[in-house]
Amino acid sequence: MGSRARSAILAILAILVIVLYVQYGVRKNTATIAQLRGVHASVADSLERARSVAARRPEMEQRLEVLRQQWAKAQEMLPEEKEIPELLRSVTTLGEKARVKFLLFQPLSPKQEQYYTEIPIQVSVKSTYHSLGKFLSALGNLPRIVNVSKLSLRPITGEAETIEATFTGTTYVLSKTGQPAQPRRPREGS
Repeated sequence: MGSRARSAILAILAILVIVLYVQYGVRKNTATIAQLRGVHASVADSLERARSVAARRPEMEQRLEVLRQQWAKAQEMLPEEKEIPELLRSVTTLGEKARVKFLLFQPLSPKQEQYYTEIPIQVSVKSTYHSLGKFLSALGNLPRIVNVSKLSLRPITGEAETIEATFTGTTYVLSKTGQPAQPRRPREGS
């Protein structure tokens, strides 16, 4: 066998090895590489989102603190059950200061809601129109929430008081379930 034939056989073998390598090695790996590139892109996207969230953490913690302060302020406006008698005394004192005469001051049945309990009080007073206005204004300016509803006015003749007002004053008590959710504690290393 001549050197040309040997060279031709070696060339054919080299081409055959290259073809087999491309056919079975590169093409098979090309699919794996494409799949791995997709996984890499997905993981890189998740990592970028996680970094974005982590970068916003100080802002979110600041917003959480503002919400906690607002929650504390809202809780001040909703008395606890044990504070209701004091609130009722405050309403009575406001009425006396505004020179209204109480005809009726009757607590009604509480109404349970999901986060709070409504405590309605049926009130009937006699006074002058301006004294009634002062009293209702003072109720609206209490640090606790007191809503006035079902207000009806009736004129009175022949007395020092010129008007009789009947209304329902409603205050609210925070339910035990009305507490805000406690924040999750960061895991170690976070």
